Amino acid sequence: MRKVSSIVGLSVIASDEGVNLGSITEVITDLSRGAIVGLIVGASPAEKGVMAEDIAVIGPDAVMIGDGSKMQLIGGIPDLASKRRAGKDKPVSVITKSGMKLGSLAEIYIDPVTWRVVRYDVSGGSVRDLTDGTLSLPLSEGVVHGPDTVIVPDSLITSLDEQIGGLRGTWAAVSKRLRQDLHRASSQASVLYQRSSETMKDAVEQARHKSEQVSKTIAEKLEQSAKAACEEPSAGDQESENSSDTIASEPDEQPQDPPVEPDVSGQMADAEQLPDEQSPE
Repeated sequence: MRKVSSIVGLSVIASDEGVNLGSITEVITDLSRGAIVGLIVGASPAEKGVMAEDIAVIGPDAVMIGDGSKMQLIGGIPDLASKRRAGKDKPVSVITKSGMKLGSLAEIYIDPVTWRVVRYDVSGGSVRDLTDGTLSLPLSEGVVHGPDTVIVPDSLITSLDEQIGGLRGTWAAVSKRLRQDLHRASSQASVLYQRSSETMKDAVEQARHKSEQVSKTIAEKLEQSAKAACEEPSAGDQESENSSDTIASEPDEQPQDPPVEPDVSGQMADAEQLPDEQSPE
């Protein structure tokens, strides 16, 4: 979409002659028809106009018309002059057919290819635009577009409650986004918690399995050590057994009679009974 206000200030060029015919000062639109009526070029009292059907191109930097003679003084184009608003400084009011004022006509948006009106904004004033935003209305049947007033069907009022702009709209959008972010973060946290819980369970199960394996291995080694201790005697028992074997192998000793002392008393008696030996003479 393109804003109608973006066309104001562009130069109108006659492509056949290559002549700049002036700058656009006003774009005339008709919301009842939903189309651009024509363009106003220059300032009073030398204002000129060109009808929409004589426009070849509305470009980004200039508006091209084929024949420069199609641009005439505004007084000579009654269809264009009758659609002009009463005064540039006086805003065009927008009210419903039931007499409820919605605000003033603000920006108008057109299709950049067909130049058809797509929608238009209604301003409630600078303060309300700041707090609530401008009201955007679609093009609809039954709209009356006069020089100082636009009358819209009451059926368009039903769309007012769905449009919240300005600070309230921004806050509503931020609140909605925060709720969505909170919900997304909560969902992600739940998933992470579930994954962490499953990972922790796996780690605990692996640790328990390893602990059981270690305990089983230790028990087996202890059992093997106990069996080996029962089968092999200790060093003290071996020495005791060796000592017993040594004692058992030695022969038993016979008791000996005490030694008999010679009887010298008898020999002395025999000596006394013998005659004294004579010494030879």
